[in-house]
Amino acid sequence: MELTEQDRRFLARRAGFLSSWPYVGAGLLALLGALTLWLWFSKPLLANPTEVLARLERGSIETSTLTVMAGLLPLMTLLCLTLAGRCQRIIRGN
Repeated sequence: MELTEQDRRFLARRAGFLSSWPYVGAGLLALLGALTLWLWFSKPLLANPTEVLARLERGSIETSTLTVMAGLLPLMTLLCLTLAGRCQRIIRGN
């Protein structure tokens, strides 16, 4: 079966995307690392569990902040589990 010109263009474009993926993926990982470090140091209640625990033990977290955290934590946990499951399905090819 002969490929049409449209199929050839699609395959060439796809090959270009695939060849650039190592650089794009490395850049995305670097951005994710930078975001993690920024959150860790500038917004420790969002990313640093040891800081949260220390502040809880000192009693220095406001009640309103605790209420928001208690409401959002289950949602974020479910979101992370859903994303992990979806990524697993994508990797397996289903």
